[in-house]
Amino acid sequence: MSSQLSSKKSKLGDSLQLETVSDVHDGNGVVILPRHSKLYGRITYVASHQGKGHPAMLSFAVDRAEFHGRSVSLDAAVFGTYAGMTDSKIGEVVEGIGVATLRHTDSLNLVETTLMYDFRLPGNVPQAVHDARLKTVVMQLKIMPNPATRTAFVKDDGEIELNKEFLVVLLNGMRVVE
Repeated sequence: MSSQLSSKKSKLGDSLQLETVSDVHDGNGVVILPRHSKLYGRITYVASHQGKGHPAMLSFAVDRAEFHGRSVSLDAAVFGTYAGMTDSKIGEVVEGIGVATLRHTDSLNLVETTLMYDFRLPGNVPQAVHDARLKTVVMQLKIMPNPATRTAFVKDDGEIELNKEFLVVLLNGMRVVE
């Protein structure tokens, strides 16, 4: 992303820019968007955190790609993210990157991982006895019932902040079916 997105600072309709991190292929293996293509979109829904029962929400869609002097229309909603940022047990590889998507679920938990070490000193020699990874859910990516929003990041206990390095998987032509 060209800039950080925030449920507190972003406004409905704000523009945003992203960049593809790998070539995007069609079903026949033909490159349809080369790596480093510029993607342009807009904020489709935003709500700041208003306390218990009123979570922060942030949604955006991409409507245009530019590469090699060409411009193509898109209708792409956020469909997933880097698998290491989730607690999903089901992952897939999209353009060579391990991701978790909404293909098999209505929501993904995005987590913060803390690695904890347990060292014992038998005979004055440090040995790792047990390492633990604690995963704390920080927000979710959810399918929304509103066809204009389609998907949204939702956080129950504070504001949503998506930094420039945040990786998203987009699905062109995504439709919400009830």
